[in-house]
Amino acid sequence: GRPVEVTLYWDGIRPMTDSYIVAARILDPAGQVATGVDSLPAGGRYSTVVWEPGRPFRDVYTLPPVSADAVPGLGNLLVIVYPRGEPDKPLDVTRDGVLIGHEAYPGTIKISPPVAVRFEPQHQSAAVFDDRIWLAGYDVPETARSGDTLPLTLYWEAIAPIGGDYTVFVHLVNEAGELVAQSDGPPRAGAYPTGIWSAGEQVVDERVLALPPDLLPGDYAILIGLYDPATGARLPVYDADGTRRPDDAIELAGVGIVPPAAED
Repeated sequence: GRPVEVTLYWDGIRPMTDSYIVAARILDPAGQVATGVDSLPAGGRYSTVVWEPGRPFRDVYTLPPVSADAVPGLGNLLVIVYPRGEPDKPLDVTRDGVLIGHEAYPGTIKISPPVAVRFEPQHQSAAVFDDRIWLAGYDVPETARSGDTLPLTLYWEAIAPIGGDYTVFVHLVNEAGELVAQSDGPPRAGAYPTGIWSAGEQVVDERVLALPPDLLPGDYAILIGLYDPATGARLPVYDADGTRRPDDAIELAGVGIVPPAAED
């Protein structure tokens, strides 16, 4: 709902005879343009024709408010430079002398949801991970078929800034405690990593666990937790009374596995 200011710092490498346009865009996690602007440097007051090499300057670009249908999460800043009137002829972009295309991605930006999330989980939870993340609840079906997928929705709330990107693990174990299926990945498939969560922010994380086709019918447990993908270290997790959970994993409601549907 508010304009976005992007500040770029420029320096001419050599004198230029053409006037160039700067295109600044913000892409949402799905790669869609959330907002953007095409502008002459300094709003037309400082054409590239008069740039002097070795004299860097700061330029501010005001982008319109982010589109209401932009996907929330970690967006990318995109910058393109092209000759005035010729947007189909963008300048090459190099890094360390190597051509990397015609677009520069100098940074990332968080795109927040337009409205606050309202939690309505099937199951409540009081589990807290390292005094930073609360698992408020979850949805899981009572039964699933071998060879199908098991949908799972986790409802998270950030108690404090997380300070890093963590991976969620989902383990399906049999009555003997043996791991029979698992799915690891960041929240929202990486589109909304924990590193951008703000204190008090609520995140709905929909996940899918693929079930092996030869999975035997029976009762199974679902274990979840968070870990640092760089070290594999799990975040400590505690119950409401402060008891630390074994293996730093929370056991969700169980699921009954039934045989595959009979073929016609």
